[in-house]
Amino acid sequence: MCHAQYLKKIDQTMNQTTEEIIENWIKQLRKGTLELAILSFINKHSENTYGYDLIKNLNEAEIEIEGNTVYPILRRLEKAELIESTWITKDNQPKKFFKITQAGHIILKRMKKEWSFFNTQIKHFINEEV
Repeated sequence: MCHAQYLKKIDQTMNQTTEEIIENWIKQLRKGTLELAILSFINKHSENTYGYDLIKNLNEAEIEIEGNTVYPILRRLEKAELIESTWITKDNQPKKFFKITQAGHIILKRMKKEWSFFNTQIKHFINEEV
């Protein structure tokens, strides 16, 4: 293998590793912030929120997400008693609607405060470093 081929192979390996690192980082970043986004959406839309509608709205906001991500978060929020659900059947299509609880309001307010503070600090820090 000539030197150019060797460098090309190393570059491809590095790019693949770089992409894997970025993908893992994005997953971790999204994990906590999605709970904030979902709880906030449920709060804004009161008792009119159900899973599919939530997914549709997140995707429309260019937050690409699937049901296999949203539904476990909804279950976790419900188990923590931050949201509660009600089954409603219209046109023979049962839908599980969610609304935020009083505890959810308290947690959401704190999450927004922490997000705002952390976001500001990170922006300040990375801008200083550049």
